[in-house]
Amino acid sequence: YREDETFSKFCAMLDGLAFLPVNDIEKGLLYLKDIMPDKAKELVIYFENTYIGSTKRIGRKQRKISALYSPSVWNVMETTLRDGNRTNNQCEGWNHRFSNLVTHNHPSIWTLIKKMRLEIAADETKIAQRELGTLDPPRKKPKYVKVQEKLKLLCLEYINGEKELDIFLIAIANIIR
Repeated sequence: YREDETFSKFCAMLDGLAFLPVNDIEKGLLYLKDIMPDKAKELVIYFENTYIGSTKRIGRKQRKISALYSPSVWNVMETTLRDGNRTNNQCEGWNHRFSNLVTHNHPSIWTLIKKMRLEIAADETKIAQRELGTLDPPRKKPKYVKVQEKLKLLCLEYINGEKELDIFLIAIANIIR
């Protein structure tokens, strides 16, 4: 993955499917299947089964098998257009903060309850400060703001028909990797 630039770029384009409108994801996958490197075949099968859904022949009929995670769950186009958060950094940050608060791997139930109460009190304080206007929301780093602007512009260009599917996926891949 790290040594093969073609394979790495293909994986980034596969990730780029998340930025397409939900109705265009299958079209995007068909395009990627046409250009996929040989070593990506198993990855694409896994991705299709897990995130898009596949078909299975039963007798003479094709049966649609639902994805484990439907595109409506992982698609980020609307979120990108609304300037929303696409990552789980907030969850990871909370886990890290709580681990530092607890300070050891296997706390007793009483220690855990005590630390959870401290965390809840801290969260309630932050909520109250935000409501009063004394606490600004966390600032995003300028480089992430620029990435967001580029992704949003690409999504708008695709929706407006200014970017073709192949060019869109390549451009997304160049931004996110």
